[in-house]
Formats: sequence, C-alpha cells, structure tokens
Amino acid sequence: LDYREFYLLWTGTQSNAPEGYGQSAGGCAWTGDGAPAGAPGNGDLHLADCLEDCCCRLEVFYDGAWGTICDDSFNDDAGVIACRQMGLPSTDVRIMVGGSGYGEAFSVPGSGQIWLDGVDCSSTDPKRLEDCNHNTYGNNDCIHDEDVGVCCGGDRAAPSVAERPEGDDQGVYDLWREIDADGSGTITLDELRAFADNYGGADDAQLQSIIDFGDVDGDGVLSYTEFYFYFTWSFSHAGIPGGDTGCAMTLPEGDDFQTFMWFRAIDVDCSGAISFAEVRSFIDRYHFDDSDGGIQAFLDAGDADGDGELDYREFY
Repeated sequence: LDYREFYLLWTGTQSNAPEGYGQSAGGCAWTGDGAPAGAPGNGDLHLADCLEDCCCRLEVFYDGAWGTICDDSFNDDAGVIACRQMGLPSTDVRIMVGGSGYGEAFSVPGSGQIWLDGVDCSSTDPKRLEDCNHNTYGNNDCIHDEDVGVCCGGDRAAPSVAERPEGDDQGVYDLWREIDADGSGTITLDELRAFADNYGGADDAQLQSIIDFGDVDGDGVLSYTEFYFYFTWSFSHAGIPGGDTGCAMTLPEGDDFQTFMWFRAIDVDCSGAISFAEVRSFIDRYHFDDSDGGIQAFLDAGDADGDGELDYREFY
C-alpha cells in the first residue's frame, strides 16, 4: 500500500497527496529522516543519499547549514547514538566509514562543509551525538571520502521513562509510566494485570488481547511506541483511553475492561457520571471532530433518568 492507498483504506476518503508521495527514488524512505519537524537546530542529525539497504550518509546541522561527519574515532557506539537520536531503529547498527579502515567503506561521499571530526563515544549513554567528545565544529583534517554513514537497523529504542517524548500526549505517557512498574521500557502481561487489579481486575484474555493487538514486533511485550500507538489509535476507534487514574472505581464483575477504562477517562471529576462539559473536554483533548449538537445527542440517547448526565450504567 502506498500512502494514497493506505489513506483511502483508513479514512474512506481520497488523499490530497500527489502520486508517489512519501516514496524515495533510492529505494529507502529514510533520506532526510532525523531532523525535527520544525527548523533544525545545532547538533540535529539527518540522513542523506540512502542506498537500497538504508545505509545513508550521516549529516549534522550547525550554524544554519547541514554538513558531514569525518570517520576519525567514529565507532559503533556513535552509530547507535546517532540512530537513536534520529528516532530510527538502533539495536542493530552498522557504521560506514572510509579513510580510517574501521567498519565498511561508504560509497556516497558528501560535499560542502565537514562539521565534525574526532567524534569519540565511549558508551551509548549520551542522548545526542554532539554530547560525545569531538573537535570544535568545523575543525577537521578530513576529505569527503572519509564521510561517515550509518545503517540503522533492529528495533527502535524505548524512550526513557523519565521524560515524555516531545509532542506526545501527557495522559497517555503518564499511564505508560504507571503500568511500566519496573521502568524497563516495556510492558508485560504481568504488569498490565497488576495495573488492572488496582481497579478491580480484568480477565487475562482481555489483557492479552491488548498486548497481542499492539505487539507489532511479536516479542510478547509492548514497547513505548507500540503502547502509544495502541492507545492513541484506540481513542479514535472506540478502544481503551488513558486519562485520569485516580477515581475510586472498580471494574464490575463481567464488565468489559476497555469500556470501563473509557468511562473513567471521561469522568475527570470522579463523580460517577459524565457531563456535557467532560465529553466536550475529552473530544477537544484528543482532537475528535464532533459538534456540540452531536455531543448533546450522544448524551440524550443514553440519559435514561433525564438528569442531563450519563452515569456508568447508562454509559455502559
């Protein structure tokens, strides 16, 4: 499925994207990946001139321009840091270097400014490549045949549970941290069960179905990326939401865990009933498209006692 086909399948409407949107003539879609959506800043990375196997030249932004990185001292740890910084797979990384004889020769040298030389990473701990030791920007004794390339492969690293990735929803991230009790960066069935038990429990089959649906790589656990996709997808497809976790409610025996969690997410004041204002706030928070009239119609359809709100039984 190309982007236009996927968009039609997913939304039922035609995309305005042009033919070939998102496709790379080089056979790898990563050319240009890594840079932030807005204007790049000093030390940001991106990939250029990717080959068929997604081995690409690594470039760094500085003083208003992209430039290359010399291979002197560049090692596997540096490659892992670079791929991870760009949000690309980083558990199976190869580096492509030329002049030093370390690693594999890279066949697409760059041009223009060589910004970094002597990048020396002694571990994979630094969050950004520029946090490793290196010469001052622009200080090098290299030629472009020594430009570094990287082949980012394996899995995407789970982000640190200590910080929310920029742009991610705070409610979903807080829920992730609560469930990932051991801080390992993955959620297991046992952790999901322990979380559900705090709110009255849930059937193991229901919990396993959550993991099975979100477990894209098939390793039996949910990485942060898998968890985030599952929950944000579910928000817009009638599944489990995140939201507040402080309501003193327990799951009624036999009730669906997902519906119960959705009610709790909307009932932000923990009153046991959801109001027009709470539904409006929930819809606005997750960018659903519904009018005030649509919200009122939803409430009216379930409001059996006519009090203008939906208690849990009416909502269920």
